[in-house]
Amino acid sequence: MTSRTPSPAPRARRSVEHARSYGPLLRLADRMAGRTDRRRAAPLGVEARRLPWPARLDATWRENDLRQLSATTDRLAPAIDGLHRAFGQVERLDRELAELEARAAVLPAPRSGSGGGEVHLSAEQVASRRAREHAAARTAASARADQVRARRADALDECVRLRSLLLEEIELAREVSDRLRWYYTRRLQTYARALRVAPADGTTPRPSPWEASEATWTGRPCPWLPDGLGARLRDADAPPSLTATPGPEQKEHTDVR
Repeated sequence: MTSRTPSPAPRARRSVEHARSYGPLLRLADRMAGRTDRRRAAPLGVEARRLPWPARLDATWRENDLRQLSATTDRLAPAIDGLHRAFGQVERLDRELAELEARAAVLPAPRSGSGGGEVHLSAEQVASRRAREHAAARTAASARADQVRARRADALDECVRLRSLLLEEIELAREVSDRLRWYYTRRLQTYARALRVAPADGTTPRPSPWEASEATWTGRPCPWLPDGLGARLRDADAPPSLTATPGPEQKEHTDVR
């Protein structure tokens, strides 16, 4: 099979935005909230992490993180839709190719005997004519299968191109999420020091209750890839099979899917 070189994918942005500035006004607000709650928490017997200020910081962090993920998904909608369409075409062409190959495998042998218009031909001439008819049928079936294979290869190239773009974009989105999480962690720890539930030198044990919780989506596979794509790309040079049992890569969620 001739090696195909997919067209280059559009390059994702190569850097992420700088972390938000944690300026003096926000630091002052977090310290003042901590000092105020220090006087309130003990008499109320409220667990410090559930006080309104840290709860608000947690909620704002989660809201902003999901907003940036949603905005990235919206921006990439044409690429995501294009990948799913291309992969759907690959699956449809796999089925079509399997049907063509199955029919070619059971083409009947050249028929014997002569027709009414062949009584003037010898047995050898009739057999030669039947062999040519059979060869022509096989050639036509092979040509149709080759056309389907070429269209399938083009669709796979498009899948490779778009998957590369989306995997790069999800890594950048994860880095943005990590930076945003660190920003809110700094705010929580400033508040905690003023509340006097964290060491004054700024160090915190790990894991610390005064860290913003990690976004759940960052530990999951890329949400934009269709299931089964990775297996199809790995098996791109192998004949398709409709009866193959799905492997672990089709059952487990990973970024390569």
